[in-house]
Order: sequence, then structure tokens, then C-alpha cells
Amino acid sequence: MKMLRCSCCGGIAYGKQWWNRDKGYGLCMKCADTIEAKEGLQALLMGYGIRGIHICEEPMVESDPEPTDYFLSHSTGEKQPLPLE
Repeated sequence: MKMLRCSCCGGIAYGKQWWNRDKGYGLCMKCADTIEAKEGLQALLMGYGIRGIHICEEPMVESDPEPTDYFLSHSTGEKQPLPLE
């Protein structure tokens, strides 16, 4: 289980990465409840994944301290030339 960023509200989401979401993004339980109430269970399953696998409650074990934002965690924020070999 990973700590992800909610693609709907920007909060913290837990679960396994859904194949159709950008890397590092998932869906939090609050937004999953809202989407299921408005659009139905089938829309939730098709767009975000399965509850308990891709959409989970906060885990009981400690996880990463910050959501895994792919671009922030893989960038130094400054441009550097590629090394010549």
C-alpha cells in the first residue's frame, strides 16, 4: 500500500496505483464516497479501481512521511547538464 495524492481533492490517498491514473495519484475515501454516490459503483470501478486495493483507509502501519509526488521526488529543482562519457 502506498501513500498517494488524491487526484480529486489533492489530499492524501492510500492504496495501490490504478493503471489509468497518473503516477503518484490515487483517490481518497472521502472523494470515493462522493463519486460513488453521484455516479455509481460502476463509474468508481472503471475510473479509480477497487475499494480495499486501490482505494483504502489510512493504514495501521507507518508509511512514507509525504505523498509520493513523482515529479517533486525525482527532481532537484535545478537544471544540470548531462555528464559526458
